[in-house]
Amino acid sequence: MIMDIDIASKQVGKLKYTFNVDASYDLKRRVTGIGIVIRETDQPRKKGPVIAEISELHSNISAGETEKFAVFRALEIASERNYEILHIRSDYNNMRRKLKEDHKVGIGHERDDLHGQILRYAKKFTEVKFLYCRRRKNLMAHRLARKAVKESMPQENDTAMNYKTSQWNNDDWNEDCG
Repeated sequence: MIMDIDIASKQVGKLKYTFNVDASYDLKRRVTGIGIVIRETDQPRKKGPVIAEISELHSNISAGETEKFAVFRALEIASERNYEILHIRSDYNNMRRKLKEDHKVGIGHERDDLHGQILRYAKKFTEVKFLYCRRRKNLMAHRLARKAVKESMPQENDTAMNYKTSQWNNDDWNEDCG
C-alpha cells in the first residue's frame, strides 16, 4: 500500500527545535532567572533528545514580564543558532495564547513593548508555534530558572537594559514537554 504524504506540511527531514521556557523572579534581589530546554527532532509529533539546557540570570526585567522575556531569549538563541522551525512551550497559558493569536493573524507587531518585539522577532523564522505546556511537565525549565536565581550573579545585558530604559521603570527531566 502506498501512502501519499504531504512532506512539506509535515516538515519530515527538517529539524524542528522545541524550546521549553520558564522564568522565576526574586523580589528581594529584583532579578529574573530564565530556564530554557532545547530539544531537536526531524520527526513530526516526536519530542527528540535534549540538546541544550540554559540557565541565565538577568536584572532590569519587570516582574510582570519575566515569562515573556524567557520567550524572547528563546527566540534570540534560536536566531543565533540559525534555527528555522520553532515550537516554544510555556506554562503561562494566557501569555502564550495571546502571542499565538496575535502571531497567527498578524497583529501586535507594531507595539513598542516586549510583546511586539517577540512578534516581530517571530516573523524572521520559517515557522514559530507558541504552545502550552502543563506546569508539572515543564519541571526541567523551571528548575533551571530557579537554579539561576539561587546560584548566579545577574547579567546586565543590552537587551534587558533596553527594556528597562525604553519600556519599564535526569529522569524527572524526561517528563518535560516536547
